[in-house]
Amino acid sequence: YSPDAATVTLPDGTTLSGGGVLPGEINFGPYNGMISSAGYKQFMTPFGQVTLGISVFDDNEGNMFWASNIVIGYPISPTEFQLMQKHSIVDGIGDFEDVRGIFRINGVLDITTGTINYEMAGEMCY
Repeated sequence: YSPDAATVTLPDGTTLSGGGVLPGEINFGPYNGMISSAGYKQFMTPFGQVTLGISVFDDNEGNMFWASNIVIGYPISPTEFQLMQKHSIVDGIGDFEDVRGIFRINGVLDITTGTINYEMAGEMCY
């Protein structure tokens, strides 16, 4: 996790930068690849900090999807934040062409190490 140095690039070359998750390994079923997220708007609510952003998954084999996301985070200790994320898949290329779906990530971010321990669940429809 990086609060100020994440960039994602969409297939048309558009780049978005902001705070977020730098490329990290993740599996979506049989697809192994990297996911990146960049937040473009942040604001505080009574429930915690809300970040709106874009996520991109790329398996480097021609299969990619991108999703809009909303992340809510709030402190649970001086060094940890609870994160609740909802990613709405909006499109893709390769095997993910015309895919739609939602996946959720819930976990704890340790701000001293920059690591997130999480659980992920969701579904994709073609």
